[in-house]
Amino acid sequence: MSAVEETHLVCLPFAGAGASFFTPWQDRAPEGPHVLPVRLPGREQRFVEEPHTDAVRAAAEAHTQVTRQLPEGARVAVFGHSLGAVLGFELAHRLEAEPGVRLDALVVSGAPGPWSGRADRASGLPDAEFLARVRAFAGYAHPALEHPEMRELLLPLLRADVRMHETYRPASDGPLAAPVLALRGRDDELVSAAEAAEWSRATVTAAVVLSGDAFEDAAGVRIDAYVVADGDIGDVRRRAARLLPDHMLPATVTAVAALPLTPNGKLDRDRLPAPQPAKPVPVPVAVSPGDLVTALTGVWGEVLGVPVGPDDNVFELGGTPSTRSASAPPCASGACPRCPCGCSTSIRRSVPCRGPWETNEGPSPW
Repeated sequence: MSAVEETHLVCLPFAGAGASFFTPWQDRAPEGPHVLPVRLPGREQRFVEEPHTDAVRAAAEAHTQVTRQLPEGARVAVFGHSLGAVLGFELAHRLEAEPGVRLDALVVSGAPGPWSGRADRASGLPDAEFLARVRAFAGYAHPALEHPEMRELLLPLLRADVRMHETYRPASDGPLAAPVLALRGRDDELVSAAEAAEWSRATVTAAVVLSGDAFEDAAGVRIDAYVVADGDIGDVRRRAARLLPDHMLPATVTAVAALPLTPNGKLDRDRLPAPQPAKPVPVPVAVSPGDLVTALTGVWGEVLGVPVGPDDNVFELGGTPSTRSASAPPCASGACPRCPCGCSTSIRRSVPCRGPWETNEGPSPW
């Protein structure tokens, strides 16, 4: 089964919309991805329930609803448009902290960054002015709002959604570890390109620098990664190791406060700091049985002054439990740990020592 087949696309509605908006998406999706719409109260099957007016609480309920439907180890992408974008941002934070869920991406459209509130407000306006303002926000008018009976039914939900969006404040200022894709129409007059770019703050942004000639010697190319992040970037390394093949893993990952850019908005490589390699992790050295036997028989041969083979009995060759360290010169470097009795025997030689605490009942266990 491929990675795409395992992906669940969680979809959050815009103001006034419901889960049914995303029903056709499943039919149009490529084979494999599963579209999982979030069903919020106050609409469609949950019409009689009180709608949310707080985005953080709405996202908390969405989190409970979604995680109940996800299998263990599910790969998830979250999508939201307008109001759904900020709900998706809150939900994404919760999914990243959820054991057994792998958040691959947050995709948003028609929305400025989550920290930017809308200057023009519609909450609290009389019905006619409220609908006119919402029409300006949305760029179109839904036909159902032209019918008095439908308008009376839909207005409470629409007002609740607009209030939820206009009063939204992110529960966390921290960025997501997953990438964020912000979509904006070329002719969008409601969200500017600069406002859409604000979503870059919602994730740990990164750049990759290649050193070497990929055409002449692909195997010799070095990849150095730079990540905009504060503090520990261990999660970035672990995520890269999980998602990327070995030949695409960066040799280093360096945290920076911001990526230096040229006046044209491109990465300024000359202003990047020197790559910071990861702290080395001690790796046990594998010793083959043959090497170990050779080392040990060599030590005993040096101590006893006679050749010692792997099948020889060292006691028959003159070795005793009280063989003293006089036969074994001390560690030349002085760095080897010593026998705790205070003699000059180095532990590396595995030479038994007759320490001062030895009794008539036998040698000490050391």
